[in-house]
Amino acid sequence: MALAVSLHVPSGTTGVIVAVLALAGLVAAVYVARFLDPAWLLSAGIATEVFVGSGGKLGLPVSPSRLLILAGSIGVLMRAGRPFPLRLQPLHVLVLAVAVWALGSAFFSGTLSEHGTTYELLDRLGIVPFWLFFLAPLAFATERQRQILLGTMIALGAYLGLTALFEILKLNSLVWPKYILDPSYGSHGDRARGPFVESITNGMGLFSCGVAAAMGVAVWRERPRVRAACAGVAALCLAGCLFTLTREVWLGTGVAALLTLAAFAEVRRFLLPAVVAGALVTVLALATVPGFAASFHSRTHDQSSLWVRKNVARAAVNMIDAKPLLGFGWNNFVPESPSYFRSAETYPMIGIGVPVHNLFLRNAVELGLIGTALWALAMALALGGAAVAAPDRPELRVWQIGMAAIALNFLVIINFAPSSYAFPTALVWVWAGVVGSPLTRPELAPERRRAQLAVVASG
Repeated sequence: MALAVSLHVPSGTTGVIVAVLALAGLVAAVYVARFLDPAWLLSAGIATEVFVGSGGKLGLPVSPSRLLILAGSIGVLMRAGRPFPLRLQPLHVLVLAVAVWALGSAFFSGTLSEHGTTYELLDRLGIVPFWLFFLAPLAFATERQRQILLGTMIALGAYLGLTALFEILKLNSLVWPKYILDPSYGSHGDRARGPFVESITNGMGLFSCGVAAAMGVAVWRERPRVRAACAGVAALCLAGCLFTLTREVWLGTGVAALLTLAAFAEVRRFLLPAVVAGALVTVLALATVPGFAASFHSRTHDQSSLWVRKNVARAAVNMIDAKPLLGFGWNNFVPESPSYFRSAETYPMIGIGVPVHNLFLRNAVELGLIGTALWALAMALALGGAAVAAPDRPELRVWQIGMAAIALNFLVIINFAPSSYAFPTALVWVWAGVVGSPLTRPELAPERRRAQLAVVASG
């Protein structure tokens, strides 16, 4: 938030007003952090990441997620006690190095002061997810705090799933916020795109919240009504993924769900029922939702988006060949890429001015192979370590299974899509922090660690 304000506060009276509002928000964040469990604040902050970039459409000078995450962070730090319960680990240093490399890349390439660069650094890279990854072991240290996060994501899943359903059924009076209905704002105006106003990110959010709902079925075994509600939200989110009419979302949903169910013995028995349920939801939607079958057929046979992907990928490879080590600078693909496009014999040359539909290629172009290697290594150790290594507490096993599904979905889709992914990126890093990687667990004696975590939980 501080980075965004420092770079983009306008001059004159408006700038003074924004600065005063930012100061008032900081004071309010400190006040609220004293009395409310930071798990509530951070969970709400993560959930409202779905509105990042659209604060102006809501009549707000800044996205509510910024203030909520700031307040939650202050709350965690205030309650942590001394000495601080978490020690800086090598993986934390690696993540910090990635952030510093990207900031340096933006600075030296002259894009740091550009409006879009701030949000790309905060969210796509992202500095906010890295910070949440560091705080998550403290903010969600107890079962109650983890259930706050889980319940928030399930409630968000109900909202996203219902919004997707209302969009596809053209029940516009039930869609909120109304900017979702504006086809000139965002992209994919003919699909279920939710508050992200972008169908790919909406699909990732729906899948992640659907996983949280499935986890709720496992966690709240003694509460049958709650379990039934969680099952309903999971089904709604699955249908919402279908309603995005986006092939990479369908691919990511299928691959992540099937691989996770096959990989973990505890959930392997649900593999066949999941396949059947997915097929039934698809058939039911095609048969009952007006106009959906025609849209589904059109999307499955559309070739233009594939041509765009091929062209921008070829341009990206050419740019990597030209500047392999340090790249062209953060957020510089679109302005620098036109001269690197090459025509092909089998498809038209379209896509100039479009971002790379592959996050690995985009980072390689902008950060160079060195910066991209650091980023990929940090992600592999953080997400992979959390998904594979045995958690240090048995109750985290269900979170690990959910983590594997969310991470797989994320990794599949970022190979095919160009979006900034504010919410999905934040959530996958938070989940990794909750589960914990062997490379980030505190090097404290067990009894001392329990005492420190008790301080956080008790406030």
